[in-house]
Amino acid sequence: GDGHAATARDGWGRSPGLLDLLAQRTRAALIELRDSGPVGLVLAAAAPPRLGTPAADTYVAELVETATQLRARLRFSGPVVQCWIPALAGPPAPAPDLPAALATCAEKGAQSAIVVPLGCTTTWPELRVHGADALAEQAGLARVRRIVPLAPSPAYAHLLAGLVRDAEREAGWEVPEDDLRHEIEQELRAAGHRVVPRPQAPRRQA
Repeated sequence: GDGHAATARDGWGRSPGLLDLLAQRTRAALIELRDSGPVGLVLAAAAPPRLGTPAADTYVAELVETATQLRARLRFSGPVVQCWIPALAGPPAPAPDLPAALATCAEKGAQSAIVVPLGCTTTWPELRVHGADALAEQAGLARVRRIVPLAPSPAYAHLLAGLVRDAEREAGWEVPEDDLRHEIEQELRAAGHRVVPRPQAPRRQA
């Protein structure tokens, strides 16, 4: 109410940079499990507090798109199962939980599985309580590998910084790098180079 501008970056779970980071870590786990038979992926995300609401539907749709794009990046053909971490949900939490999702992977022919946390910002207590060996034995799998969440990591911080800068520029704000970029572009043009502008990300409707 005091005249300060605000902007937001929504739906960045579909960001190519985020998907590349997830794919990189998941690919490393796949290589580690290459001798453990067919592999399944369990994508662990915080459960929405109220399923069936428009906001929850949008959230679930984004997770589906994240899973689809991650599968495409990995060229992964095994089972992919979404599980819910009841960090945000009121009781009862939606199904499946982590052990049930791993059992589903086993039912679909997987002999090992990778748990990929999609929240990216914390190691949920629910993921730490369940030991990987105990989860594997409970689900009838040879091995379970849990990927460390992306944060904290320099790569994740770099991704967030880029998303913040893009949001600021889309809002028409001046950011610290703009003056330096302008000076560099002037020098390049003065030297006879043609500067091709970077494609702008499509604007998201609120």
